[in-house]
Amino acid sequence: MSCTNLVFVTFLAFFVCFRLLPVKGVQVFKLGAIFPKNNTDLDEKILRFAIDTVNKEGWLSNITLNCSIRYAAADNSFENIYKVNQLINEGVIAIIGPKTSVAVKATHPLCSKLQIPQISASATDPDLYFNSRGRYRYLLRMSPDDTQMNIAMKELIAHHKWKRMGILTASTLYDMNALSQFIGFATAKKWEILGVEHFTVTAGSYKINATKNLLNLREKGARVILLSCQADYVPQVLEQAEQLDMIREWVWILTDNAISQDNRDISYKEGVIGVRLPVRGRGQLFDSVSKEWSKIDETSSINARSGRIYDAVLTVARAIEGILSQNESLSQPPVGNGLCRSDKPDDNDYMETGLNGASPPFVMKKENSTNSNSDVEYEGFCIDLLDELKKKLQFEYHLELRDNFGDQQSDGTWSGIIGELTRKKAQLAVSTIIISPEREKAVDFTQPYYSLGFKIVMKKTDMENKVNTWGFLDPFEKTLWIAIISSSVIIGTVVWIYDRLSPYGYYGKVVQSAEVSSEEALAKNTLSLFHSFWAAVASYLEQTPDNLHPISQSEAKLPVYEKLWDFIERHGTLEKNHTAGIEKVRNTENYAFIWDSAVLEYDVQQEPCNTLTLIERPFGSINYGFALPRNSLYTHNFSVAMLELQQDGFLQRMKEKWFKSRSVCGAETQAAQEAAEEGGDQLQFSDLAGVFITLVVGVAAGLIVLSMELIYASYKDTQSKDGEAPNTLCAALWRRLRRTYKGFHDLHKRDEGEKQKEEDLAMSEGLLLPSALETQNI
Repeated sequence: MSCTNLVFVTFLAFFVCFRLLPVKGVQVFKLGAIFPKNNTDLDEKILRFAIDTVNKEGWLSNITLNCSIRYAAADNSFENIYKVNQLINEGVIAIIGPKTSVAVKATHPLCSKLQIPQISASATDPDLYFNSRGRYRYLLRMSPDDTQMNIAMKELIAHHKWKRMGILTASTLYDMNALSQFIGFATAKKWEILGVEHFTVTAGSYKINATKNLLNLREKGARVILLSCQADYVPQVLEQAEQLDMIREWVWILTDNAISQDNRDISYKEGVIGVRLPVRGRGQLFDSVSKEWSKIDETSSINARSGRIYDAVLTVARAIEGILSQNESLSQPPVGNGLCRSDKPDDNDYMETGLNGASPPFVMKKENSTNSNSDVEYEGFCIDLLDELKKKLQFEYHLELRDNFGDQQSDGTWSGIIGELTRKKAQLAVSTIIISPEREKAVDFTQPYYSLGFKIVMKKTDMENKVNTWGFLDPFEKTLWIAIISSSVIIGTVVWIYDRLSPYGYYGKVVQSAEVSSEEALAKNTLSLFHSFWAAVASYLEQTPDNLHPISQSEAKLPVYEKLWDFIERHGTLEKNHTAGIEKVRNTENYAFIWDSAVLEYDVQQEPCNTLTLIERPFGSINYGFALPRNSLYTHNFSVAMLELQQDGFLQRMKEKWFKSRSVCGAETQAAQEAAEEGGDQLQFSDLAGVFITLVVGVAAGLIVLSMELIYASYKDTQSKDGEAPNTLCAALWRRLRRTYKGFHDLHKRDEGEKQKEEDLAMSEGLLLPSALETQNI
């Protein structure tokens, strides 16, 4: 974003934020800032240095800037939200930070509600772009997004002509999605991504163990690895890689998020390449600011991040200066009346609260409740939460049931609960209302009380419980099986012909060789079709898929969802509500229903048990919240109260109460989930019975062919002109069987005779062991 656009957007934000009233005397405006807990003090020093510079040079007449700084863990969204609440309550005019893209996404809705500009020095998520109608109207990003980084990595790999690579990231949402554009580039260029691994990151801890993930990438043959994680984790990852001998003759490409000047110990490692923005800029003020910075005896230099923090302060100052140049004055924002305002509903006021139709376990009728609307009593997750908010905020409420959440009409109005809120017929909507950008334009939402995704539920068909004897044939289609069997027969025939015609084959050796001894006669060169078949099967089983990621992770493509929606529209399968969808799933074969994961997990655990199956991996990310009329006086009170309940563990206790304690089929569902996590049900004999049936049929077919050969050979014997030839087929067959038995018996006797000769020879030469001699003497 250019400097001109940055100042212009900031100017608009401030113009909306402050009431333009004449004020006399010197005013003090406070800037808020949120820095990471483990951060060095350079960020704070550069912030105060920038504010002192603005105040000393007199950029703003009769106005002095001050700052309020808070520290929060970069990977803890709740803590960042809480710190933003504190800054808003102090009456700050703008907020600089937090550091990470995830934290900025979590905190910006609060700033947007109160029209407070938020300036991020480090966030690079492509979703965080300015849009006057979008979700980040008051966000100014000081760094370019990850698109440029992904392009740079693509060009680097294309230059060196690398075709195969692996990806290793931290398990945070930002790190997992940082290389999503690169994966798209790799797919377009037909590069092979051998594996995508995510090592676990624990909130508040900077100790990680990526050994297992590194081993997986090494086993898959990756020699070029792209690493996306916070800079704090990089030394540990590379140290573990070095212990596994994965540094030398390997290539490691680090994203800009993984590079820090503090990681000086990785600069010497061979094969490590970093992709990042220039560390030092050369703007118009760089030389003068650096000179002033050195005068205060600071040994540390201004890096890219600290330079952006300095620019953020100048941007705020220029915005205020622009307003003052129009002969307008700025009033102080009301302290203590921001997000944490003290206004409360009057004790005697009732809040008309809208409820959506039954949405277990969040909202549902009590079992002993009557059917009359005036006497209906409700229970559920949302009702308990509403009662707890009632205690904290001291208000009364009256519940009214509505059929649906509401849709936006062609004229811009809304129906359902959202429509009643826009028309001020209700003051609060309590249900599983998804917070979406479209709804946020019409109503206000509290902080989310439940985060979840989407899942797919299907009917557990009878086929899942039936024995599939021939299930081992399912991996290949019929034509492929025919091709495999035909090729086996052809190859066997060709090998047999070669074996008979070649002088080096078994048949040729026997026919064209002189008489051999008994030991040589017993030697055999045979080809076992059975062993060759299972060797081929084993080679197939050893091959694993390169990627096992669901549609929702880094390889997901939006066109998939577009096709899904197109199918639903064309076939008219959009259900009115989740109750109708679940009922249709239970009564319809080959029907899948997509809904909120929390609701489906509850339905699957209800009677009748063992009738529904749930696709375990969720996709997408959504949040539930309570809705209030636009610019409601109570929105912020509810948000703060929900944050406090989340911090106190109340919401977690409600999850335990309504999802685990109320589960009717909990034990059975848990057993199924554990079996799924362990890799599926254990194979039984019936699952592979078809293999043994095929083997028995093959043996029987072989016996039939052998019988036919014997009968044919016996018939040929009866046609012989030899005077001793048998006259009947039965006699000929009996003679052949008798010869076979006699030949086997003679061979066995000959083996015993040869063994006795060897023992006699050994005794004559004194070669028997002492133990054998003693035994014979006894």
